[in-house]
Amino acid sequence: MQTCSTCGLSLAADAAFCPVCGTRSAGASGQPAAPAFAGPAPFPPSPTQSVQGQWAGAPVSAVRRRAGSPRHTRLAFWLFAIAGFTLFNAVQWLNRQSLRMVIGLICTRQLTFWIHDLPNGGTILLAVATAAAVVFAVLGLLVYLGHAWPLLVGIALYGADLALFLVRIQFRDPMGLFFHALALGVLISGYSAIRQHEGLARQAPSAW
Repeated sequence: MQTCSTCGLSLAADAAFCPVCGTRSAGASGQPAAPAFAGPAPFPPSPTQSVQGQWAGAPVSAVRRRAGSPRHTRLAFWLFAIAGFTLFNAVQWLNRQSLRMVIGLICTRQLTFWIHDLPNGGTILLAVATAAAVVFAVLGLLVYLGHAWPLLVGIALYGADLALFLVRIQFRDPMGLFFHALALGVLISGYSAIRQHEGLARQAPSAW
């Protein structure tokens, strides 16, 4: 077993050239390898090895999260936004203010109509909104760290909230409905893209 001096790829003992960057290996002639070019390798040979070799032998999940971090970060932002706006809306409704953020969960808005006559209705609303915000914030944190399954949970929860929107409010609030559908569409398309990326990563070793 030998290592490419340019990109850090692990090579077979009898390999003459690195299949990624084309550098001649030391085992081919017994002489130190000379890099074929100074630029980085264009593509990692497998999900367990990065372009420069610093992630060689790392777990597949660690490399996958590093490769998909920009997309995970954007999707985590949407989950954080849902959490923050849900809590903001609850506080606004408690203060009888009309300003609200349309991406926030509609279930807390409906809760105000069911508990407004209760003596501790405000406490119940704030507790439920805080719990919902914490759930989405935790899901966002897990997505930010590179996990895909919390995104699927968030899609299911926000999809149920959109269904409640359609049943209770219908089309009387077109802007709220539009942004709910937009946020759900972004989450679904992002989850699909992550899964597609992971599928390509799993297929990479067979291509080499």
